[in-house]
Amino acid sequence: MTASAEALKEAQIGEVVERLKKRWSGDDVGDVERFVRQLYASASPDDLLETQPEDLLGAALALWSLARVRQPGRAKVRVYNPQVEDHGWQSRHTVVEVVNDDMPFL
Repeated sequence: MTASAEALKEAQIGEVVERLKKRWSGDDVGDVERFVRQLYASASPDDLLETQPEDLLGAALALWSLARVRQPGRAKVRVYNPQVEDHGWQSRHTVVEVVNDDMPFL
C-alpha cells in the first residue's frame, strides 16, 4: 500500500467519523468512534474509497446495533441486502454480519 493510498484511506475514515459525530447523540459516541476506526483499520483502501462515507457509516452502525446486546455463548447472524429506503444506507453486495464469542477456529 502506498503512502498516498493510506492517506486517502485515513481521510475517508475521518469523513465517516465526522458524519458519525453529527448524527450520533448518545453518550457512547467515543466508543462508537473507536469501533468505526477499528472496523475499517484493516480494510483495503480501494474498498473504502469506492464506497460513500454515508454507506460506510451505515454499515458500521448496523453492525454496532447488532453487536450491542448479545447473550454470551449465542451467535447473532444477520444476512441482508441493505437499501436506503429500508436501512438508511446501501450496498451493492449482500451483507453478512456475525457477532460471536472469541474462540479458536472461527
